[in-house]
Amino acid sequence: MRPLKIIDRIIRTVNKGITFAIGGHMRPDGDCIGSELAIAYALRDLGKKVTVFNQDEMPDKLAFLDPKKLLRGPQKPRAFDCVFVTDCANHERLGTIRESLARHGTLINIDHHNSNTRYGDINWVDGKS
Repeated sequence: MRPLKIIDRIIRTVNKGITFAIGGHMRPDGDCIGSELAIAYALRDLGKKVTVFNQDEMPDKLAFLDPKKLLRGPQKPRAFDCVFVTDCANHERLGTIRESLARHGTLINIDHHNSNTRYGDINWVDGKS
């Protein structure tokens, strides 16, 4: 039996979960925010409960990306079935939201930086596991 491909692992995790959090790095930029919101809308379309937040506010010049105002600041810690972290090479770059994301089932780390420390339970870094 072949090992599960990374996308299969992500799909299985999403299908099993109900509550999801999505976070990104401190001082979020366009690729961080765009990735967070793309995942959030996909999960919401699947009927999942989704919370999206970062340590720092969205820059005004990027506010058009989030007309429904999904992106929030740090949240009170609570349990999530799954956490997606986007565009964040290491756990420390999450900043103050690390505590908010600490109680989770599976942590999925999706990033494009070669310096990524692969801190997730599932890591998709530059299209590789």
